[in-house]
Amino acid sequence: MPLPPDTRPPAPLPAEQQPLTAWPDVHQAAAEAVRRFTTPPPITRRITDPAVRPVMPKSMPPDAAHHDVVGSEGRVAFWSWGEEAWPLVVCLHGWGGRGTQWSLFVHALLETQHRVVVLDAPAHGASDGERASMPGFRNALLRVLDVAGAPHALVGHSLGGLAILAAIASRAGAGLAPLPRAVSIGAPSSVDRPFARFLTRHQANADVHHAIIAQLEKRWHFRWPDLETVALATQAGAAGGAPLLVVHAEDDEQVPVIESEGLVTDWPGAVRWIAPHGTGHVKILRSPEVVQRVLHFITDDVPAAVR
Repeated sequence: MPLPPDTRPPAPLPAEQQPLTAWPDVHQAAAEAVRRFTTPPPITRRITDPAVRPVMPKSMPPDAAHHDVVGSEGRVAFWSWGEEAWPLVVCLHGWGGRGTQWSLFVHALLETQHRVVVLDAPAHGASDGERASMPGFRNALLRVLDVAGAPHALVGHSLGGLAILAAIASRAGAGLAPLPRAVSIGAPSSVDRPFARFLTRHQANADVHHAIIAQLEKRWHFRWPDLETVALATQAGAAGGAPLLVVHAEDDEQVPVIESEGLVTDWPGAVRWIAPHGTGHVKILRSPEVVQRVLHFITDDVPAAVR
């Protein structure tokens, strides 16, 4: 569903960054834009020490099994808990996040006899890479699923919430059915709106805009229209569809709650639940009420109530 433009004033550029209009050459400006757009924020925690990479913090359940798989950006780190026979739930963090953010979910899922996997996306946490993107998140998740097995449910936060939908569409295209349930938490409705906000902030003109897309498509081997939520839903629908729960905080200042409206409109059969005020964009992952609502959706045949 086309949403109105995001008219919030963008944050000012860092002092060391010039607007893209400073580059006289379109392709050089686009290359600089791609570097900025695909470089995770400084808050992203990187763990490169081989001795430390497998270790989970005390907030996570003990006895995590650490694994590495090789993806397009290098090693992708993931951790698993639970019995092999239990239904598999895989959790994917968002931009600047890490798998350890899912602590409350992992504990709750294990208590309800679900096998759980969390991963660090490329250029995040203990995984390799210097650049990241929504297709890169999707590709890393698909590689983890190659090893972990067929999921009962995929849960994603923020950019991870879009990436799990892209992964479901990819599995549908590969003929892998039935498709898993999906839970998208605090996610944008499409790649277009965050990208448009980035273009405005960095002062990219129309020529640079098109050149950026061309460079992104070449780098990650995709077509921009194929990332639209409607296109992903169509591909999933052709394989029987995938139930989707959209969870969003009404006071999310990073990804406005209006984004959830676009998601539920574009994904047939999706239902929405608005988390209580005070959960915001990141704190939502630490809300017991949110965890219980997600568990209800994953374990019950009755869709979660729309609110």
